[in-house]
Formats: sequence, structure tokens, C-alpha cells
Amino acid sequence: MRKRRKVILAFFIGIVFLLTFCRSDYKFDVKRYIKGKYHFDVDVLSTPTIHTGNMGDSSFTVRRSDIPELIFSVNTNGFFVNKITGDNYKKVNKVYQLNQKYQDSEDYKALLAKGIHSFLSFYGMSKEGDHLEVSLVLMKKDALEINDSNFTDLYNGLETMRTFIPNDYLAEELIILDAFDSSLNNVHSTYEKHGPLGHLRIGWELSEVTDSISFKKLLEKENAKSGEMVKTHFYKKDFHLIKGIEADLNKLGFFVIKDRHFFPLVCDSTAETFDAINLDTCDKYSLSLEVKEQEYEEMLDYLSNKKVSKFYQSIMLYKETGLHIATLIIAKENGSNNDFKYIKLQLNEINSENDAREVLKKAIDERH
Repeated sequence: MRKRRKVILAFFIGIVFLLTFCRSDYKFDVKRYIKGKYHFDVDVLSTPTIHTGNMGDSSFTVRRSDIPELIFSVNTNGFFVNKITGDNYKKVNKVYQLNQKYQDSEDYKALLAKGIHSFLSFYGMSKEGDHLEVSLVLMKKDALEINDSNFTDLYNGLETMRTFIPNDYLAEELIILDAFDSSLNNVHSTYEKHGPLGHLRIGWELSEVTDSISFKKLLEKENAKSGEMVKTHFYKKDFHLIKGIEADLNKLGFFVIKDRHFFPLVCDSTAETFDAINLDTCDKYSLSLEVKEQEYEEMLDYLSNKKVSKFYQSIMLYKETGLHIATLIIAKENGSNNDFKYIKLQLNEINSENDAREVLKKAIDERH
């Protein structure tokens, strides 16, 4: 019996080793596939993520070694062994060539002179398969500022790019980046490099834009869903006050979350139009902080006197900034909503160390 178990164990170890060995060759197979088909080398940027929801269909993301901004996909299928089924290089290359032509044009140079960097990037194929779909990217310092001058600049940029696109292309997405980096020439790179400030992403409703008025309405609609333009305004306006206490917060064991798409100060505005937002008075904030896992447990699961005291001291630091921080979210490091690794607190309920303890206790009870 014991011998049989050893044989079974050895068999499974062999299978795992074989699968691991096979997976280690995937990148080489992709490189060999592209080299044989197109006669150039590629760098593999990401490998497939396989799960039952995609029925084994996935892809590698690769880029031409000699043209780093040309990034495309190599499609695969399989749950255990990834079989290469094709790629979209020719389609991506067609958009890349169009973008090169666009950025050599006087139209692009005219926008650049106004401080707007713009480019076309591959998005996909239409359902009928007869139109290439492209993303339009407008990149401008302070691009998410809420004022008519900025809206006019962005609308003119959109119209300039639209007139350049041939009839067999569809503009399916507009990305507005609050940054300026003329080295970015594909959507993939914007996710890696565009920094901590925001971006606004507009989908197929782009077809509804027929003039500057409809463009402003679409921006308002998208901002109402994501709040990106309002978030950016207040991030720039008041975040320096949080930066001023950040070192003291860190000493107390609290860290301001600075994810690429996350704004530590979020204005709780419910206005549906820009004209209804008073940017001078809309200063009611939500703020998110991160706590290391062990300290989170000590503060919440054990209500350690020391941690409760530090928590109260941090509250006092926030109040000293004069910011109207109504909601505070304390998140466990690497936590998520699904496994109760964060708590949401109302700062106006905390005016003493005893209040801090009671608020934490209440949060613990509600969490469980």
C-alpha cells in the first residue's frame, strides 16, 4: 500500500514537472512562431491567464524588438498546454502605420504646438469584421480640468483626429490623459507610464459627439460615472495638505493609498453637470488609508490600546489640515471588499480617544 502511494505521488510529481517544463517553453514557442511567420524578433510582455470562463482562449502580449511601440497579441487555446492559434499583427501594424502617417502630418504638429500629444492605437475589429477599430488618445497637461477652454482644446483635438481616420476605420474609444509624454504611442504604454493622475475613458458613445456642446455633455456623463475630472481637481488642489502630514501618518502606521488610478481625496459631489459643481466649495472628501496586516489585526481584532491611541492621533492629524474629510476608509494591506479587509468610518463621530475605540468596535460588529 505504501509502495502504491509512492508510485502515485511520483506520478503526480512527474505530471507537475512536465506541465511546468512545458510552460517554461511557451515564450520560446511564441518567439519562434513570430520569427518563422514574420521574420522579426519579439519580446514577451505578458503570458496567458487561463480560466474556465474564457474556455481556454487567451493570448500573449508581445512587442517587436526593433519597434518597441508596436505591441500585439499572439492568440492561444488550451487549459494545460497553450496551443498557438493565430495573432493580430497585421491589423495592429496597419493601425501603427496609420498612426505614423498621422504623427507626420501638419494636423498632429498643430495640436502639438498647443500642448496636445495625440495618437491612434489598435482597439479591435468590428463585429462584422470589415472595420478596424481604433482608440484615440489625447494627452495634455491639466487635460481633466473643468473649464471651457480645456473642453474646446480637447474637442478640437478629437475632431482633428477624426478627420484623419479613413472610412474603413471606426473610432471606438477616446482616452483623455492628464499628463504629457510624447514618447507614448500605444494604449498599452499609457497604462504603464502615465503616472498617478487620472484618465477619462469614453467608449462607443463617441459617435454621439457632433459638436462641442454634445462633447461637453458626454464628458459630463462620463464624469458622473467615474468622477475623474472632479477627483483630479481636488487631488491637485488639496492633496499637498495630506502630503504635509504623511510622514507623521507613516510613523503611526498609516499609509495613504497611491494606486495609479486612485485619488486619495475624493470629493463627494453628486452634481450631474459641470455647471452645477461649485469647485470652490465642493470640499467634502473621502480618504483611503492602508494599514499593514499585523497592525490592522492588532487595531481591529484585538482593539490594542496602543493601536487605538495611534488611530486617534491620526484622526487628529487629519482634522488639523482643515479639510472636510467626512469618510475614512482603513484598508488592510492587499485587502479587498469581498473578504472584509476594510472598514468605513465617519470622522465626525470621533472627537476623543474613547470615541475612536467605540467607532472601531462598532465597525468590527458590523463587519462580522
